[in-house]
Amino acid sequence: MIRGAGDRRPLHRPEGRSLGYARLLCHALVDDKSEMGAKFNSERRALFLRWERLIKVLLRHRVHGYGQPPAELDAVEKWLDQAVVGDSVYYPKLRELSAIAQAEIERRQTIVEEETQKFYEWLKAEYGVYVGSSDCVEAERAWKAEVRRLNLWVREVQNQENPESKMRRSRHPMLRRYRREVEAFCIRWYLNAWWAVPVIVRSHFDRLELETDGLMPINVVTFDVRPYRIFAKLPGATDEEFERDRARFEDAAMTSVAKAPPGLDDITVTWQPTREQMAAAEREADAAVVVIDWTGDSYPSKSEPTELVSLTEHIIEECSARLGRPLTKRARREVLRLLKPQVANGRRWFHEQGWVTMGAADLERTAKWVASRLLDPSRPWSEITRIDSDDFAGVTADLLRPRMKACTTFAKHAELALPRSVAQV
Repeated sequence: MIRGAGDRRPLHRPEGRSLGYARLLCHALVDDKSEMGAKFNSERRALFLRWERLIKVLLRHRVHGYGQPPAELDAVEKWLDQAVVGDSVYYPKLRELSAIAQAEIERRQTIVEEETQKFYEWLKAEYGVYVGSSDCVEAERAWKAEVRRLNLWVREVQNQENPESKMRRSRHPMLRRYRREVEAFCIRWYLNAWWAVPVIVRSHFDRLELETDGLMPINVVTFDVRPYRIFAKLPGATDEEFERDRARFEDAAMTSVAKAPPGLDDITVTWQPTREQMAAAEREADAAVVVIDWTGDSYPSKSEPTELVSLTEHIIEECSARLGRPLTKRARREVLRLLKPQVANGRRWFHEQGWVTMGAADLERTAKWVASRLLDPSRPWSEITRIDSDDFAGVTADLLRPRMKACTTFAKHAELALPRSVAQV
């Protein structure tokens, strides 16, 4: 590994970080083979089977403001709130209006439009305010009363055609009960996180739609990546050539022009170039720079695509590709010398945007420890975090302390409150 530029650890964007940790924890809970893990999954499946009929109805039910149940976890709670709002329904079902009744409704609606416009103008002249501006309580009250009176007058025709029909409000009591049971399940298993109920609810829909029995099988996070542009000086170039080409590529972007119909202006589309497109532009201009738009991530190695390398290692590989030969040790040191301040400024810029440095911890292993704690809070950390019982009879304090810290840090990143007995060793 090439060292010296301060980029050994990749950066992690803030968007969706808590859900990334939550997904690891959910998978650990589902995969847990202990007695309590089996009980957790048994209750989880029983909860679905008990409410399967309602869930099928909800998949077809159109909630106001939504189509299908939302895939976004932060929207599930709002969807549930909206789903339990009472609907106005008629019983018996309203029969189709006759042609005479339909014509009468259209006549009255025309009159209502004229009358409401006249009343609006009168209120504006009488009170000197615009209705809807909330500047006059009396005007607002008069307007609402008149609109209600006129709407009831139009509805009279429908009521006369359906004298036996009555209106009632559907309160969806079973949906409220379903939500309470999901909340109780999460509380019982110490899933004290904002995403807990949405994950369980969403898993019920996924089981029917995707035929998968698990939690968070898919976690998609959308975000706008704003890269930080890094310039490496190509070995053999002079300082003047480097500064000249750095200025040329400072705001380099790809553009294309879409021809518009006659009489309209053409449309220019601009987008961030890929590394391949940027490299082609560098070769075409015989530039003295290698331009990398850094997004905080590591990069696949050119020699071993399955392995990830750091930013500086990636730049060294790109410089070698431009020259068609490996870089000498001296050339590497010179490239790194100019990269070091840029990488430091880039990391500082990412941190100001809320990004964090990724550690070297084994998150999957930590997720299993946290899952074990949720499944059985009475188990001591020394028992939970034992890697191999054959290696040591017990975990010493020096080993235990960092592992406990790793679990509490994991829970913090997952926005999860661990059980109160977490201090127990």
